[in-house]
Amino acid sequence: MKFSEHLVQVNFCLFAAFGLGFAFFPEVLAPVVTGSEPASSSGLIDMRANYGGMALGLAYLFWLCRKGALAVQIGVRGVFGVMIFLSLSRLFGIIVDGSANTFMHILLGAEVLMAVLAAIAIRLERNSTCNQHKAKHFSTDGKWGKLLPYQKGLRFRIPSWIALLIAAPFLIFFEAAIFTGSVPMQFLFGVPGALFVALWLTSRRISPRFGRVRINKEEKLGVFTNKDGSESTVHFGRFQSINIELLIADRNTYSSMAVLYGETGSLILETGLSRPSLINRMSPVAAWLEIDIEVSDKKTYLSKLLFKPDFRTDPP
Repeated sequence: MKFSEHLVQVNFCLFAAFGLGFAFFPEVLAPVVTGSEPASSSGLIDMRANYGGMALGLAYLFWLCRKGALAVQIGVRGVFGVMIFLSLSRLFGIIVDGSANTFMHILLGAEVLMAVLAAIAIRLERNSTCNQHKAKHFSTDGKWGKLLPYQKGLRFRIPSWIALLIAAPFLIFFEAAIFTGSVPMQFLFGVPGALFVALWLTSRRISPRFGRVRINKEEKLGVFTNKDGSESTVHFGRFQSINIELLIADRNTYSSMAVLYGETGSLILETGLSRPSLINRMSPVAAWLEIDIEVSDKKTYLSKLLFKPDFRTDPP
């Protein structure tokens, strides 16, 4: 978290200095940055507002995000987003317009470097959170236990509106590349734009609660939330064990899945992880239910699950 705090503070200082410089001395800084001074008073006024005022506004936001865990998380993600879009826009201009001065390339390098540092800060923060809250995925409230899914895919981590917001500038640049006839730029912006559109289409059709499992310890039942938000219920009769079994994708690819077995029913709790990871994730569940975790050599083929919509609550 200290690294993230320092990164946000550094960006506050940089944007504050940049904003103050262009707000009060645009005629001095403009030739250094862009290679020429605005030719009219309106140009200077607009430079004071956009280069100066907007930078000061971002500096103010980073200043607000410099302290507090949640604020720093927002701040470092803001740094990442700002630097990504600045560098993409600058790169697009360098390729399309050409004749960029040395300072443009320095700024591009600095923006890419800052985006990489922000990505590292986000990664370190996630690892730290994971180490401090190993059982955060499982919680209990009286007779109910709630197991959250291992949400690794981007469609879970990025809300649909964020995916659409990211896709928009890529598609705009893609249209501009078509207009200029630049095939490399069409690929550069068209491919990620299409990917984020696909991400938007898939994430908007999935319930944010998809994969959540609720277990009633007294009534011996489990409730699984489906993709559309509906729920499927399993009656166990009596809890027996959580088995870690093999999930076969093809001849050379396999992972594991955790299955909660009872006398009258069973429920797949998690799929697609390694055995050690599943054992670690299922340990608090097994301890709460007072049952054992057993490692089994039973094999289930992924192809069977794909054609069985209710496979989680009625495993093959």
